[in-house]
Amino acid sequence: MKTLNSIFAVNLAVSNRCTANCIYCPKDRGESATNTLMGLDTFNIIVRRMIDEDIIARYGLRTIRLGENGDLFLNANSITMLRTIRARFPRIHIELFNHFLMARRDIADVVLRERLVDAIYMNIDGVFEMYHLIKKVNFDAVISNLAYFIKARDSLGLSIPVHVRALTLKNYVETLSNNFNSYPSQLSDRTLKPRDDFHEIKTYVNKILNPGLDSFKKTYPALWSEREALKNKLTNIKAYACPHLFRIQTEIYISPDGKWYLCCLDSKQELIIGDLTKESFADLINSETRKNYISNLIHRDYLKNGGPCGTVHCCQLYHKNNFISQCIKSMTGYSHVINRIYHLWRK
Repeated sequence: MKTLNSIFAVNLAVSNRCTANCIYCPKDRGESATNTLMGLDTFNIIVRRMIDEDIIARYGLRTIRLGENGDLFLNANSITMLRTIRARFPRIHIELFNHFLMARRDIADVVLRERLVDAIYMNIDGVFEMYHLIKKVNFDAVISNLAYFIKARDSLGLSIPVHVRALTLKNYVETLSNNFNSYPSQLSDRTLKPRDDFHEIKTYVNKILNPGLDSFKKTYPALWSEREALKNKLTNIKAYACPHLFRIQTEIYISPDGKWYLCCLDSKQELIIGDLTKESFADLINSETRKNYISNLIHRDYLKNGGPCGTVHCCQLYHKNNFISQCIKSMTGYSHVINRIYHLWRK
């Protein structure tokens, strides 16, 4: 198999820690990594390799993301890292995944004043008590930080969109029930029947967002936090295509140890392609390990990969309507083709 040599994005897990304890997220975050926070030495080695190998020109790199697998602002060096990326790669699109609890005003001021990011993605899956039930995080603190960021950004006239996604607990509960006759493994109250509060979330959040720049959308659940509960519900593993195949072929995920792990849904960071503190990007991009992982995904030999690939049904997107879920599953087999056409068109 000819390995794809286009690398569109590098995803840096500079932290495996998170201030949230979300029902939708697995508890085994970064279990296979030695470090929970990426040190500056590791970060600088990776950046130096990226520069020395000119991965922008050589592989078509367009985006660097921070916040993969944890809250980057729990790393005391996060601002230094953002400054370094901006200075070394001024034309690269820098994205953050963050829920804004740690994005306090002092951090927001630096990020905005120095133009350290180009877009931010976050989830707001409920309001007030429901938000706390899902994430175990104070809703008022998150909203206060988000509102400050947007007001300060707009006052500076900056085009840094905040993309908010919402997955309601009712949607999650019904999706599990209707597709697998199961219940959220991390929801202790088995009698809870949450109401549909999507429009309440939308109304509240849209009062804060700038409609000309920001976005708010409904999102649908992947069930990666239910792997243990649903592992015996998988009857035909070959019936499922890998929904992240295109991203695995064209993106790099780097743990706090500096190791390239296979996929954003590999929460343990256990499927390792190699160590970028010791090996070059080129060597790992063309390595037999990477080729074999990708070949196994293409041929749906998931058990050869092991780890999260053994519960590939938990990587899919689901709808609360089982028929729609089946339609999504059918289309997933072609998603990598559609994605490749889109990215080639963007060139």
